[in-house]
Amino acid sequence: MPVWLARKRERQCCWQLHRLRYEISRLHGCAQVQSCLAVVLLASLTLVTAAHTLEVHEKQKRGGGVAVPLTNFADMQYYGEVLIGTPPQKVTMVFDTGSGQLLVRGRHCRGCQGRRGYDPAASRSCQPSEWAYGRHYSSGESKGYKVYDRISVGGFEAKRVLIALADHETDRFRDFKFDGIFGLSMYVEPHKKLDVFGKLLQSNPPLRPVFALFFNHGLGSPKSQLMLGSYDKTRADPSSQWQYATVVQYPILGRYAYWAVALTEFVAILPSSANANAKAADPLQANVCASRDCISIVDSGTTFIGIGMFAFASVMRQVLWSRKLQDSCNQALGASIYTCIDVAYEDFPSLHIRFGGADGESGASFELGPRDYVSCQAGDDDTRGGMGCVIQLKHHVTPLQQGFWVFGITFMRKYYTVFQHQRRRLGFVCARGASCASDGTHQ
Repeated sequence: MPVWLARKRERQCCWQLHRLRYEISRLHGCAQVQSCLAVVLLASLTLVTAAHTLEVHEKQKRGGGVAVPLTNFADMQYYGEVLIGTPPQKVTMVFDTGSGQLLVRGRHCRGCQGRRGYDPAASRSCQPSEWAYGRHYSSGESKGYKVYDRISVGGFEAKRVLIALADHETDRFRDFKFDGIFGLSMYVEPHKKLDVFGKLLQSNPPLRPVFALFFNHGLGSPKSQLMLGSYDKTRADPSSQWQYATVVQYPILGRYAYWAVALTEFVAILPSSANANAKAADPLQANVCASRDCISIVDSGTTFIGIGMFAFASVMRQVLWSRKLQDSCNQALGASIYTCIDVAYEDFPSLHIRFGGADGESGASFELGPRDYVSCQAGDDDTRGGMGCVIQLKHHVTPLQQGFWVFGITFMRKYYTVFQHQRRRLGFVCARGASCASDGTHQ
């Protein structure tokens, strides 16, 4: 909606509201007053909507962004609110940079653990489509059909958006706290009309093709958020500088698809507890990506860091560098990750990571300390005495992505990430509250 039209509607709403209040003051009888009160309520809601739309467009005109708050559930799931249909139905969604379309549970979904979801029959703007739906995610499988309807997120609206409506979900998928997935990828789908963020951009010219994601840790402050149209300076560590990585074409497709970057370095740096001889003589301290092309997807829909299937064994040999770790850690949860007992954070190495930049640029350099990629049960700081830990590095074997890496929330929680469509690049800076003194983002 243009700014001038929003202002005009705001003035009209104000006039109607004052006129209705005057008429009510002249009425007698409960039924008439209740009827007019309902009309006043409707006019008030219209006024609020127009004012909010005006505020959103004014922010975009000044080059600012619009924040969408995210709820943090156990540092594993981060989701925000999206409105679907007419009248709008509120659903909660993960904003997923690893997929391109909009998926939501149906109100009558089988096996969805009683989640509320979205009811197309209750929406006047819902229209059917001829497409069925079936999708495999790293966390499970979802099936159903597709419909068209209007959506709104952060005050930005889009009509006739293609929505995948799930009427069946597998066990792991149905246990999530959110209702659906809002895709933010770079045109993953073969048909451009399936790209929900592209549809949002087309419907809202003031919205710039930029967004940023901040994931907090625990109940700490500041809160998690998606910023549409810009980034939030308050989510970046003020003593750190921005670094940029160039988005590359997805090799299998030969075109831009995921937010994929060249992973040029990945090496474990032995902890200070290792003696000098071990550091100098250990042949395992080598760049895993030195002899192979490593491509990584920056994916907010994945919790852990996914290691390409051809590099997983090499990476874990570096991470489990000591006899103690080798004896204390074993593969679990379907043999995709490692769990450990009777170990401490300081037993693990740090991980040095570098993404490729544009021609002539060095790219972006990062470091994940043990507390960034190892999660231990609550207890003493050193987690000794039988406490268990999970190494958040996962064997990534998703079909069509074999050999590719995925940097999920484990990585993005430490580095505030900005996604820039037109420049085809990603910006990274140390997130506020994180400790990045030893990596490339620190000034």
